[in-house]
Amino acid sequence: YPRADKMVAFLRLYEEQYPERPLSRRQLNHWETLYNRDGVSGLIDRSGTWNKGVSSIPEDAAKVFLKYWLQEKGTKRGGPSVASCRRLTQMAFPNMELPSVSTFERLARSIPLPTQIYAREGKKAYKDKCEPYIPFDYDSIHTNQQWVADNHKLDVLVRFPDGHVDRPWLICWMDRRSRRTVGFHIIEGEPNADHILDSFMDAVKRCGIPESVLLDNGKDYVVHDLFNRENAYSLANEMKIQVTNAIKFNAKAKPIERLFGTLEYSLFIHTDSYIGSNPKKRAERLNKPNNKFKEDEIISFDECKEMMETLNDLYNNTPHKGGGMRDRTPIRAFKEEITAPLKIAPPQLLAMYCQ
Repeated sequence: YPRADKMVAFLRLYEEQYPERPLSRRQLNHWETLYNRDGVSGLIDRSGTWNKGVSSIPEDAAKVFLKYWLQEKGTKRGGPSVASCRRLTQMAFPNMELPSVSTFERLARSIPLPTQIYAREGKKAYKDKCEPYIPFDYDSIHTNQQWVADNHKLDVLVRFPDGHVDRPWLICWMDRRSRRTVGFHIIEGEPNADHILDSFMDAVKRCGIPESVLLDNGKDYVVHDLFNRENAYSLANEMKIQVTNAIKFNAKAKPIERLFGTLEYSLFIHTDSYIGSNPKKRAERLNKPNNKFKEDEIISFDECKEMMETLNDLYNNTPHKGGGMRDRTPIRAFKEEITAPLKIAPPQLLAMYCQ
């Protein structure tokens, strides 16, 4: 038979034997072309994920690229861009034609995310974003079993009684089981041990003595005569309060940090003198020295304290969706989770403790 007749005869025979798998003359010609060009390997189906894990970037070039890319440089994204790293890699291999930037971007995306964050953003970012943690079981504790305390500099400018403008500090105590803010103080200037003592005693008068406290590692908390576990005559040991200090530079260790964000974005963000948590978030009209503000541009210190009182009442009476809260308000959860009589000290005894 002539060549064309042989192909027709073959296709007719094939269709008789395999009717469920039709084969066209065009497909057969395509396969013949691939076979003549690449041999048997040309007939391999290369669709789908047949080449998953295989890169067109030479191994030596990939190592050099990753050496440049997996660096912590403090940029907006935590490290240098893919394009700049590819250019440096090309300079290291001048006689090699490297693939496109998109190929290197795929290589970068193939690096596990925890590895990227650790190398490009640092150890702290890795701990905050990637390290495993055990969720706290709030149903395992009861009211006044543990209080959490911390200091927070409010992101709002205030005019103090002497006329100067600055950001006030908030000292807050929170019952961990109910999330109720049991006490707080707004002060001028850096907090010290006297402020910590005043705010703690106000909370004790209002809600009783806690069994334990979870505190920051600041020197105003761990001074010799307050919450120092080494001193037998410290306030904590006299009142038989267990003291736990949170891990340094670890916001997850102090659940009260989330409360500060709630307070800031619930009310203070709506004031005219709110400046944000960093200079990039400051309103343009507030971008001037503190002593240049007019009287009506900044809220007074008394107004700030009144706003905090209002916000505190609002927070304690708003349903909460956190662990163990079951849509109860902090005030209600505080009352319902009392499993033993609250430890209430008479004023005379509290006065002795304060000495």
